[in-house]
Amino acid sequence: MILNWDPIPRLGSVPINWYGLGWVVAFLVARTLVRRWAPAYGLKREQVEDLARLYFIVQNDPLAYLSEPWRVLMVWEGGLAFFGGLLGAILAAYVYARSRRIVFGRAADLFAPAVPVAAAIGRIPCWLAGMDYGTPTTVPSGVVYSHPASSAPNDGIARHPVQLYEFFGDLDRRGPVASP
Repeated sequence: MILNWDPIPRLGSVPINWYGLGWVVAFLVARTLVRRWAPAYGLKREQVEDLARLYFIVQNDPLAYLSEPWRVLMVWEGGLAFFGGLLGAILAAYVYARSRRIVFGRAADLFAPAVPVAAAIGRIPCWLAGMDYGTPTTVPSGVVYSHPASSAPNDGIARHPVQLYEFFGDLDRRGPVASP
């Protein structure tokens, strides 16, 4: 499969970072799910909203957002990193939960099923942009990235679509996790 997707097209003079937009969509979907499930965990939706917002800020350079809060809207900057943000968000959520007398385990149980859903959504723009590309392959599902702005090498060699393997793995992980 040849993929000639521009990972950073422009809307006029504003670059659109699909990867960043993908994570914004992932965050919004996870937030919606968590808000829907909150009452079943004995949590108020307002408490969940505060935790969801805190997760977004911690995931994305919290010091910059404290000094320049309008940067929250600058999704074209990209630079989102999942695992570091997740660990920081867990720590921040723990501190927040303790300060609000919320049982952290209950909040963690509420958020856990939404994490693989959000991660799966984030893999789609990662695949389109050629980020975290796989090793060369001859299997029919191999992807040749042909756009010059792709993060993958533009060398005509098909590569494993590891981002899609992760996408399906994330969805598979979500399956056994119980949610209300």
